[in-house]
Amino acid sequence: MRKSLNPETIHKPVAPYVHQIEITGPDKWLMMSGQIGMDIEGNIPDDPLEQLQCARQY
Repeated sequence: MRKSLNPETIHKPVAPYVHQIEITGPDKWLMMSGQIGMDIEGNIPDDPLEQLQCARQY
């Protein structure tokens, strides 16, 4: 079974994709897209370290 997920705690996808796909069967897999250093409001900080913090926080 395949389930597409877009958690509400991170920004909305910026293109036609989903953040996570969960596949269940005999095993359970969770595949995640790459994360952009963007906050929940869609702002990308100028500082690369702040972008990294956003990507890891959400």
